[in-house]
Amino acid sequence: MDTFLWMFRSVTLIFGFLYIFPFGVNQSHCYQKTLLSAAASNALRLQQRLGYFEFSLAFLHRVIAEDACHYLFYSAAFLGCTPMTMALMPVFIFALLHWSTFTIQLLTSIGKSGSFLCRNLIRFNQSYTQSLLQVVSFCEMFLMPLVIVMVFSGRCNLFIPIIYYRFLTLRYVSRRNPYTRQVVISN
Repeated sequence: MDTFLWMFRSVTLIFGFLYIFPFGVNQSHCYQKTLLSAAASNALRLQQRLGYFEFSLAFLHRVIAEDACHYLFYSAAFLGCTPMTMALMPVFIFALLHWSTFTIQLLTSIGKSGSFLCRNLIRFNQSYTQSLLQVVSFCEMFLMPLVIVMVFSGRCNLFIPIIYYRFLTLRYVSRRNPYTRQVVISN
């Protein structure tokens, strides 16, 4: 299952990169494919963390408490909007961090822990994880006014700010990632 997550995150990184630097490709398609692959990896991660589906209120609460569920909603919400770079930043950065972590595990398991790539990925994770998670949190905060402006300019659906507000409240109470809460408290 981790291999499939790694592959979906690789696709997220590739199409995110192609959206930012379009080498003769349609940016809109790259935007949608980035969000779709991020949604797929989050759905797979959600299934991995929670196991099998149950018809119970307790299971629903566990689903909603998961960060993967938050970003599944996030990806689905922004699929219906006009492409914007800031909306891709959180899913791209998370894909990068998770991809690099699993790549380190993969290289270590095949005996390449001393390789140039592995050493640099370890250094990258140690040096930049905290700051990148803060960048993600700031992007999440700054997207709300942008989404409201996009509604008034006709570039996204009226329900997107409502869905996005719910996303932000879920991120604020997240147990695994306190950075959104820290950004709100510090501002």
